[in-house]
Amino acid sequence: MSEASIQALQPTVRRLTVLAQDPDIQVNGKPLLTKVTVPRERLMSGPRGSRFVVIDYDATTDTFYRPFELPDDRDPYDRAGEMNVDQLLADPGFHAQNVYAIAASTLFEFERALGRQIGWGFDYGSHRIKLFPHAFCEANAFYSRADESLAFGYFPHPRNSRRTVFTCLSHDVIAHETTHALLDGLRGELMRPSSPDQAAFHEAFADIVALLMVLKNEELVAVAVDNELPRTRTNAVKIDDALEAIRKGSFLNGLAEELGKALFGMGRDALRQSTKLAPGPGHYKDPRRTEPHDRGEVLVAAVMLALHKLWEKRLAGKTDRTRSPYVAVWRVAEEGAKAADHLLNMLIRAIDYLPPVHVDFGDFLSAALTADWQIMPRDDRYDYRKLLRDAFDAYGIKPAYDAPGEPGTWGRGTRDDRELDYTGIAFDGLRGSVDGVFELIWQNREALYIHPDVFTRVRSVRPVWRVGPDGFVLRETVAEYYQLLKCASTSDFRALKIRVPEFVDDGIRPDLVGGGTLVFDEYGRLKFHVHNRIHSCHQHDRLMSIWQHGGALQKGEGAQGFAEVHRRRGSGDAVFRRDVWT
Repeated sequence: MSEASIQALQPTVRRLTVLAQDPDIQVNGKPLLTKVTVPRERLMSGPRGSRFVVIDYDATTDTFYRPFELPDDRDPYDRAGEMNVDQLLADPGFHAQNVYAIAASTLFEFERALGRQIGWGFDYGSHRIKLFPHAFCEANAFYSRADESLAFGYFPHPRNSRRTVFTCLSHDVIAHETTHALLDGLRGELMRPSSPDQAAFHEAFADIVALLMVLKNEELVAVAVDNELPRTRTNAVKIDDALEAIRKGSFLNGLAEELGKALFGMGRDALRQSTKLAPGPGHYKDPRRTEPHDRGEVLVAAVMLALHKLWEKRLAGKTDRTRSPYVAVWRVAEEGAKAADHLLNMLIRAIDYLPPVHVDFGDFLSAALTADWQIMPRDDRYDYRKLLRDAFDAYGIKPAYDAPGEPGTWGRGTRDDRELDYTGIAFDGLRGSVDGVFELIWQNREALYIHPDVFTRVRSVRPVWRVGPDGFVLRETVAEYYQLLKCASTSDFRALKIRVPEFVDDGIRPDLVGGGTLVFDEYGRLKFHVHNRIHSCHQHDRLMSIWQHGGALQKGEGAQGFAEVHRRRGSGDAVFRRDVWT
C-alpha cells in the first residue's frame, strides 16, 4: 500500500495528553492527566499547524526557547502519568503540548457544536493564532486581537516559594482565553462598548466554556466524588448521598476550591465564587454588579445550577434504589460528564442565535433554548430546556422572547410576523454570498427593521450542518449584518427618534450600532431574525450606562481590554474604566 493510501486511512483526529486541570490537582502524589481530541495534521516544530503556532518567547527575559517537536504518529507524553509534578513543571516541551492541545481541543468543540469551520476575528484575516506559553512574568493571561495571540504569564506560587505557577498549564485558563478569541471571530461586534451585560457576557461565556470542558472530564469528576463521599471497597457510594451532594453542589464546590488555590492571584476564581452564589432573583438586577467578572458570575452561577439539576436528573434516571442503595463512582462521574457535555454543546450553539450587538443575558438564554429546540425538538427525557429556564429564573434572568409553542425561544422577528419577499432572490446567494443576503435584507428593509439611511453591511454568511444526539440532521444558513452611524450628532439622534444623551450636548459623538442575525432553513426561507436595531429605544440607556460607568466612548483597541480587566481583577482594583472594552 502506498504512503498516500496509508495517510488516507488515518483518522482525522488524534488524542494528546494534557493536565486535567492544573498541577495542583493530584492523585496519589501524581498530577492528574487526561487526553483531549484535536484535529490530526502534519505539524512543524513549535508545534506549528494550520490554525495554531506556538512561539515560546519570554518578553520578561528576552528569551526564545527551542521549538517543541510534536510527532505526527504518537503522543510523546503518553506515559507522563509516571512523572511527578516537578518534572512536568521543568519540561517546556510538555508546556508547549499542553497549551497547543487544549487550545486546539477548544476549537474542536466549537466546530463540532456549530457544524462548520470557524475563523479568527483578526483585522487582516490571518488563519493562525499565536500561542505564547511563557509570554511574561506576571499573574495574567489574555487574548489580543491586535497581536493575533494568546499570551500566558507565569508567576511565583503564592504558598510555595520554590514553585512557579504557569498559566499555560491550567486547562481552565487556556480554554477561557481561546474562547475569547473564538467568540471574537464569531461575534466581533461584541468587542464594542455596550451595556454591562455585553462586557460581562464575554467573560462569563469564556468561563462557562472553560469550566464545562473541565467538568466533562470523567477522571476529574471521579476525583471530586472520591474526595466528597465515602465509598465502599467495590468503589461505590450511596445513591442518596450522591444525589444530595449534587443537589448542594458539593462536588463542584470541592473541586472549585482546588481550581482556585494557585490561580486566584490572577482572578481565575469564577467557578469557586459562582458555585457559592446562592440563587436569588435580585442578583441580576444588583446595581453593584457592573465589573465584567462580577456581573458575569451571575450568568456562570445560573449555568452551574442548571448543571446540578441536569446531573441529578440523569443520575436518578439511571439508578434504582429499590434494588441497591449504592451506585458506582464511575456512574456518578459519567452522568455528570454527559450533562456537562450536552450543556456545553447547547450553549456554544447558542452563539448562532444571538444578536450580533448589544447582547444581554436574556438574549443568551433565548438563544440557547432556540438552539437546542432546533436540534432536539423533543425535550421530554431529561428536560434540559426546562431545567435551564428554571436555573436562570432562580437568578432573575428571563428569556428575551417567549414564542408560542416552545417557551423562551425566538419568534420570526419580522414586523407583524410577516413573510419575506424573495422575488428575484437567488437561493445560492443566500447560502454563501454576503451580497445575496444584502439584496434580500435591502428588499425587505421595512419588514426587518432596517433603517435605510444608515450604513449597512452583511458581515458573514455561514452554512451549517449539525447532527443532534439522536441522529437528527439540521441544515441552516446563519448570516450576520450590522448597521453603523459613526460620531452621531444631536440631529442624528433626533432623526433616528432616539432620546439624546446629555453628554452629546457637551460635544461627545458616540458611534451608534445595531444589527441582526438571520437564520435560514435548508430551503433558504427565514426562520429567525434576532436583532437589536440601531433606532431602538434602548440605545439611550446603553450609552448612558457606558458613560456612567466610565466606559470608552472614544477610539481604542478592544482586545487589549481583556489584559487590563484580568490584571485589575487579580490586583483587587477591578473597575469599569474608559480604557476597557474600547
